[in-house]
Amino acid sequence: MTAHAGLDIEAILAKVAPLDEADQGAAGRSSEEHFELRVEGLLGELLDSDALDNIEPLEPVVDGLLYRDSLARLYGPSGTFKSFLTLDFAACVATGVPWHGQDTQRGPVLYLVAEGIRGIRKRVRAWEQHHGRRMTGVKFLPRPVQALDPEWAVLVEVCKRLEPALVIVDTQARVTVGVEENSNTEMGRFVDQMERLRAACGACLLLVHHTGHDTERSREPPP
Repeated sequence: MTAHAGLDIEAILAKVAPLDEADQGAAGRSSEEHFELRVEGLLGELLDSDALDNIEPLEPVVDGLLYRDSLARLYGPSGTFKSFLTLDFAACVATGVPWHGQDTQRGPVLYLVAEGIRGIRKRVRAWEQHHGRRMTGVKFLPRPVQALDPEWAVLVEVCKRLEPALVIVDTQARVTVGVEENSNTEMGRFVDQMERLRAACGACLLLVHHTGHDTERSREPPP
């Protein structure tokens, strides 16, 4: 192991899972060869300035506001009509109606109504009456799926099959019952689950959250 003086390769490899099936063949190599394979693989992922032009641009869901394959959060004090705003997002995206002058990209929407399910029907009917059309294309899940529960994997699979343009979680607090908001470790796990959902379906994942006592910021600092 003289080629990597100061590196405990065995310890490093013990913590690194194989990247893909092809890498499984590295099991028959020496630890140092396996390590070199991983290094070369990571070097191959590096991009220079010219290669950045090959990255697909952000695809808007609501032009200038929400984009596919991204994680967004809307927060504010209770009673500031956050749910009305997000329902309007959902309806406009699902039906292709411009959102207050901003173009939308029409696509399916999944709305986790984790809070206030009893009032959702009246809000939907009010939107339909105002716009003179049905709110087609929106699927409502009328209960919270806990982000750190094994059932989250079921939700991820559902989103993969529905291929929504927009997924709304209303509210964050209702899908994180028992999670300590001031714990960077627990909130880090929560964010990881959100990223898992986003990556699975490529949608814009919009979280609705309440502010705390300080109404200028959401209740917990970002991890």
